[in-house]
Amino acid sequence: MRKREIDRRPVNDGFRSMAGMSGYGRYEVVGYRHEQDVDGYIIETISKPYSVPLACGDIADAFEVIYGCELGVRYEIKSPDLYEVTCYVSNHPREFKGRLRFE
Repeated sequence: MRKREIDRRPVNDGFRSMAGMSGYGRYEVVGYRHEQDVDGYIIETISKPYSVPLACGDIADAFEVIYGCELGVRYEIKSPDLYEVTCYVSNHPREFKGRLRFE
């Protein structure tokens, strides 16, 4: 996916389907830019998330693996059960470097 030999959409569709079937909420892609530079981002809405902070972390984690870079995350409340989550290219704080390594 990082080399663009495989389309990321089916992988993201799978993540979203698994989340919905697992009771984690309904995720929808609003927009994204995947150019592996400082302007990269993905925006998703989540309706009825199981936990807003954990959902933000799940999205950021999944796309860090797909994009191969560190991401920051922020969210906005759109209505009582709807949140818009934006993940964007950003360095992790130094104190977090090396923690929770993906294997």
